[in-house]
Amino acid sequence: MQDFRNFLIAKYVEAKMKMEGYLKNEKGEANIIAVILVLAIVIALVVIFRKSITNMVNEIWSEISGNMKDATGGTGGMQGYGT
Repeated sequence: MQDFRNFLIAKYVEAKMKMEGYLKNEKGEANIIAVILVLAIVIALVVIFRKSITNMVNEIWSEISGNMKDATGGTGGMQGYGT
């Protein structure tokens, strides 16, 4: 009976030490929260500046397309791809 009691005490102490180690290591949770906050901020900025971002991308794409046509002699260089 004493051996069984010692076994239970040893397992209790082992479990308690593992639980204390788990509770002390909170770095992972803090990093996850930081990543979620950064993603939320980025999404909010995209939603707020959606029209500006769309206009900027369209202007850049138009400039790239124009430069591509100039470089290829007006063909655009992508025959068969809808341009």
